[in-house]
Amino acid sequence: MKITPMTATPSPSHPIDAAGDSLTRPAAQLLQALQQAAVPVPETDDLVRIPDTADNAYWAYEQLRNAVEYQEQHLLMRSSIGRFLNRHFEEDVATSNTGYELVRELTKTRYLANSSVQESLVDGLNRRLVAYQQLNARVGQHGRQGRYVSRIIDIASADLQNMLLPNPQQTALINFTFHSLYGNLETSQPLSEARAAALYAAVHRALLKSDEATISFYMFNNQFVQWHRDDRSIEAAAARLPDFFKFLNSVLYGDDSYQMNKLARQNIAPYIILHSTLQELKDPVPLLTQPAKLLHKAEEVAAVQYKRVKKRLRSSVIRAIIFLLITKMIVGLALEVPYDLYVYGELHPVPLLINLLFPPLYMLFLGLTIKTPDYRNTDRIVRDLRATLYGGKLHYRLPRGKHEKTSTGFNVLYGLVTLALLAGITWILYRIGYNAASAVIFFIFLSTVSFFGYRISQSVRELRVIEQGTTLDALASVIFTPFIRLGQWLSSRYSKVNIFIIVLDFIIEAPLKTLLRLYEQWLAFLREKQDDVL
Repeated sequence: MKITPMTATPSPSHPIDAAGDSLTRPAAQLLQALQQAAVPVPETDDLVRIPDTADNAYWAYEQLRNAVEYQEQHLLMRSSIGRFLNRHFEEDVATSNTGYELVRELTKTRYLANSSVQESLVDGLNRRLVAYQQLNARVGQHGRQGRYVSRIIDIASADLQNMLLPNPQQTALINFTFHSLYGNLETSQPLSEARAAALYAAVHRALLKSDEATISFYMFNNQFVQWHRDDRSIEAAAARLPDFFKFLNSVLYGDDSYQMNKLARQNIAPYIILHSTLQELKDPVPLLTQPAKLLHKAEEVAAVQYKRVKKRLRSSVIRAIIFLLITKMIVGLALEVPYDLYVYGELHPVPLLINLLFPPLYMLFLGLTIKTPDYRNTDRIVRDLRATLYGGKLHYRLPRGKHEKTSTGFNVLYGLVTLALLAGITWILYRIGYNAASAVIFFIFLSTVSFFGYRISQSVRELRVIEQGTTLDALASVIFTPFIRLGQWLSSRYSKVNIFIIVLDFIIEAPLKTLLRLYEQWLAFLREKQDDVL
């Protein structure tokens, strides 16, 4: 992936105000991109109207499907497109109307407003799907075809979402944030191509909460410009695709990924506020050339953002509790009750009741104890925004790498504290009547909820540039960090074998949507017969 770094030096060709401020080079590029994005796209043809038959059934199923897979809200549409492609990718879209079927399904599941897609775009979706099918077929000549099909579907799903709901402002913000971090990074030598790409992916994760499929699409799009233009372009892309996926794996999961993710997370707050500020404005271009007004607006947006984060926290806690109820708790009880009856011949009500009530109550407690930033944090964000947009002292340092050595003494102490903590909790559980199975389920719940709580708290942490730690916070960190790490490990393993997702995706979804489609066609047939009579 080729990324052209830029330094954060002022651009004298973009004068700003009487104070002498001028846009940094990344900010000037951002201004230019926003000006291009502000040009409206005219409607050139008719809009596609989708019949509303069985809309509620489609929507209800989609809510159930989303409940059993905990994802960020803005990733749900891309995930839905991915599932659609998994069902239809092997079909001949050149002679069918898969583009229309995709728009129909996204409209019925309420990801798209009805009559919001032009007919020419539906044709464009069909052509793009044909190109991806040809790419998948031809990559088999250069490697094992089945090895890449899921990655190609991921990229295609993000591409189709981008076609349906383009957001050039977000793309401009990603590029600006990447170049600003890169240009102000204190390093002895320039980053390698792999490390620069890892930083780009880290910015996506930190700023937009992009998933792997979305990041893969953007990197693919940067690497393979106009790959779908003709047969020769598709063939050339297919020949390079195996090497691209190897590079992508190193970027997303290699040693550099840990360090760059940490760098982006620690310094993302000003860019999140800038993103929110530009989203608040119908025309953000004029305000970029007025530092005083922009920074004042950013200060107002930061205050509003803190309130939104509080509201989002409540929503996230509720979603996490529902997710726990549907998945982890049902699975846990399905194991604990049979174990008690088989081994002991009776139920142990106290452990069962604790395991039943503990996860949602613990999640609720974690949500209530998360603190939002204060005015000092806002002042620091505004100061950093001025520096990154109009020039000033701004220096980013690379955090410690994942495999860099730390103090052996601290590692030993941390291990001893963790063992003592586990031993103490195990002793308490034993004293109140827990057996081996119920204790294992308790620790799984404790770790899973701790990790979910940590993930939810990231929406607050990402807005902080000033840490508000106390002695109590440090103690809580010591106690909960081992369980957070275990919860992360369990979550990554569980997501790969989520039985509920497997049942819904491979056993229920395809037949259900086929039946709903036949039901729609039957009703349309009946209406046609009635029209013939009249």
